[in-house]
Amino acid sequence: MAMPNHKEKASAVVTESRSYSRSKLIRHSHTWRIDNFRLIQEADYLVSSKITAEGYDGLKWYLRICPQGSIGGNKDYMSLFLSLDSSSETEVQAGFKIFILNNKLEEIATNGRSFRRWLPGHEMGFYEFVKRDHLLKCLDEVSSDELNVKCEISVAVNTVDICGKDELIRPVFPVEYLNQ
Repeated sequence: MAMPNHKEKASAVVTESRSYSRSKLIRHSHTWRIDNFRLIQEADYLVSSKITAEGYDGLKWYLRICPQGSIGGNKDYMSLFLSLDSSSETEVQAGFKIFILNNKLEEIATNGRSFRRWLPGHEMGFYEFVKRDHLLKCLDEVSSDELNVKCEISVAVNTVDICGKDELIRPVFPVEYLNQ
């Protein structure tokens, strides 16, 4: 067996790898029209039909409105929530904005959330979305009992090309990006 020559320089092993990521933002807008809004004033809550973005059937959302507030301390407010009903993914990165509009589609109130992690069955929203007296006054000004709830949902999707195959992965965004 030959002994290595210690005078020879050690050679380095250099390796390299690459991957490709392409992020995509899916934006979907849904308007839920509620006729005779005053008739549901005493209801605990009302739920919209399922919301599905065209071309991305893996996500199903719904809105939940609580005309009398959702907990005892906020009975002077209307509460509003967005729920992720089901998803083909274990978790979703999404943000949303909700608008309350009158029958002329004029804005009465708005609020939103930046990108957050959602799990199926998870709900986010606002316990004090709009003061109920203010909402009813705005509806009276246009002589209407029609309430429109518009929700804009943005979902971040990442695709990665590995060996020529596209696979869906969960995106991770820097904090600065999420707060924009």
